[in-house]
Amino acid sequence: MARRTVDLEPAHVDALAALAGCTGWLRTPGGGVVDKAAWIAEVREAWGGCGLVSRLDGVPVAYVVYAPPAHLPGLGRVPTAPVSRDALVLAELWVHPDHRGGGLGRHLVRSMARELVDRHGPRVPAVETFAGSATRTADATEPCLRPPGFCAAVGFTERRAHPVVSRWRLELRAAVDWRGGVEQAWERLRAGVRPLPGRAAPAGRTSREAPRSTKPREADLPGLS
Repeated sequence: MARRTVDLEPAHVDALAALAGCTGWLRTPGGGVVDKAAWIAEVREAWGGCGLVSRLDGVPVAYVVYAPPAHLPGLGRVPTAPVSRDALVLAELWVHPDHRGGGLGRHLVRSMARELVDRHGPRVPAVETFAGSATRTADATEPCLRPPGFCAAVGFTERRAHPVVSRWRLELRAAVDWRGGVEQAWERLRAGVRPLPGRAAPAGRTSREAPRSTKPREADLPGLS
């Protein structure tokens, strides 16, 4: 099969039911229906590309959505939010059930990292994302939350633990510090290697934050209501 990765566009909403259905990140508490295509167009205009779609033989089978937290008002419903001040949010990642296990999810995360490094250079932000409990995301069918094991496998580290939805972080600024390209840096990220001595640490808090006392409410989480 011929694989091609393209920028996320408003027209993809009609072709991907999962993309159309995950709107929890876009809704404030008590908010109504969200036009996902209009949101994509708005973010592309205000900030730039906010996602990627993988196509096999011309058919979209996987996608990733990422954006600054200011464009994701639904983050206020998540107990482990807000994200760090220097971070973007990987809000959605989904692979069609017929194509899981073939590396498309990893490919999309790498492609996102490469696109952000190319766009921002040495000032590239970190990326943070949210993982659901292992029981809820075991089948990887929830586009709004990722399985914790997937986050760890593609280079994220847990930033804030939680029994329902944890927060994870990927340091892309370190990838810019390491010379030799994003691919080599990615392998070092996955292996847990830190930046070379003398490099400046990423801005923002670097220690793991203490858990909040917020009681988990699964019905209030994006994509779960």
